[in-house]
Amino acid sequence: MSPAKDQSRQRTEDNARTPMLDPSATFDPEAFAAAVTPLLGLPLDPRWMDSITANLRVLAKAAELVSDFPLADEVEAAPSFEA
Repeated sequence: MSPAKDQSRQRTEDNARTPMLDPSATFDPEAFAAAVTPLLGLPLDPRWMDSITANLRVLAKAAELVSDFPLADEVEAAPSFEA
């Protein structure tokens, strides 16, 4: 087996053992960053954690605004967006 396929298989096996985050739980940016950085294979310098979690809080608030927007079930998604 090639090294690339072996590494890919290892990541898949590692992901299968990693528990999923509970979507009903309150969003915890610190826990989220700690959980996803190893999954993505990203080295995380601890000095950046405050900036990373601050940005995750902003993104979570923006996502909350979008997901909480009332939208009737009859509304269809736009087929395309044009400028």
